[in-house]
Amino acid sequence: MRSFVLTNQLTMTLLVLVGLVLGVFFTLFHDNTVIKTWSSVLFFALALGAVLNGKGWFTFSQFLLSTGLTLMLLSMTIHAKLHHPWLIHEGSYYNPRYFMIGLCFIPLVVFDLRQRLALIMSVGINLLLLGFYTPIHRLFGAAPEQIGLGFIDLSFASVASTAAGLAIAIGMVFLKRANFRHERRIEELLETTRVQNTELNSSIRYARRLQEAILAPITPEETGSDVAVTLYPRDQLSGDFFFYYPNGGHPYVSVVDCTGHGVPGAFVSLMANKSLHQSVRKHGEEGTGVVMLDVQRRFSREFVQHGGEHVHDGMDLLLCRINKEERTLTYSSARGIGYLITASGISVLQSERRSIGDGSYDRFEVYQLGYAPGDLLFLTSDGFQDQFGGERNKKVGKRRLRSLLEEVQGKTAAEATAHLNRFLRHWQADEEQTDDVCFCFYTLS
Repeated sequence: MRSFVLTNQLTMTLLVLVGLVLGVFFTLFHDNTVIKTWSSVLFFALALGAVLNGKGWFTFSQFLLSTGLTLMLLSMTIHAKLHHPWLIHEGSYYNPRYFMIGLCFIPLVVFDLRQRLALIMSVGINLLLLGFYTPIHRLFGAAPEQIGLGFIDLSFASVASTAAGLAIAIGMVFLKRANFRHERRIEELLETTRVQNTELNSSIRYARRLQEAILAPITPEETGSDVAVTLYPRDQLSGDFFFYYPNGGHPYVSVVDCTGHGVPGAFVSLMANKSLHQSVRKHGEEGTGVVMLDVQRRFSREFVQHGGEHVHDGMDLLLCRINKEERTLTYSSARGIGYLITASGISVLQSERRSIGDGSYDRFEVYQLGYAPGDLLFLTSDGFQDQFGGERNKKVGKRRLRSLLEEVQGKTAAEATAHLNRFLRHWQADEEQTDDVCFCFYTLS
């Protein structure tokens, strides 16, 4: 509750102020035992309140601040007037009453309006102490005439001070009510937001399970090769995914980077996965260039069919076809990123500066490379090399990525993946993830 927070803050503030006052009086005013005595009492009471606040028990501090301060101030003045009358003169006799008037607002700070009994009781006590200021002094023998002052208390002073305290209390009530209404409205909005956020997160988690089921990770048993795939969605759902299609022993492999991330990226990824499977199933024997062009047509047709003429969503990918008999790797690329890691070096796979979904129906170039068994095919989305981090908060970049790939020459797919994962965690550190990250190492055989 907000009142508990304010109670704790006020307790700690007064504790520091009283501690400073004590330090000054113990250092400079050795003879003023009244201030030192009552300041010490107040200091230890506030310290106890701070300890109890830390344990979640705020009631002691609330009553100490709402009525205890007024009672202590009144007791201190009576003590001073009885035992140190030379400190009191006609002009200072009523000074404590002014402070007591000011203290009338504290109950409205430390108590919530729902704590009506405590609030009414503490305000009532403060007003009674103001109204019966002189009679209380007279009861203890500290009235003006009892300590030798040459004037008597006027009824007007009691009425005026009580009215001032009441006005402050009433004003604070109106302010508190207005503030309370706003707080209730904010609490309702926060609760609504919390419920909506919970439902949204639940829906996203379920959608992620559906996406993972549809884009299920490929195992070495399915591919017949050593393959390791890493996927780090930026916002739970991913626009990147790993694509594999067996194609009768001449498998197609790709890492696909769809437009966007989160929920929009996930929708595009499902459409991209569907289009790729349909195209490879129909044109797989005709090669990667034909497949990519068919995916381009399907993608554009899907968006136009559903009224998305002005939607520019698409995907970047490097689509590879592996011929295990001839040990050749043919591929076509639309802004895809890929490397062939061999014992003799690293080859960058060429890429065209166009994306699937850009509306162009020009044919895609087909490239071919030979490979030796055990070579590693590395495919990645741009999320890895675009991740910010390091000492200077820069991107990983192409150069550093290539250096990392040189470090994994001769390693297995699992070892190479672990090396890149360690680097990425260290590089990113506390920086936010820039984009979805997906990469794979595929052992050619």
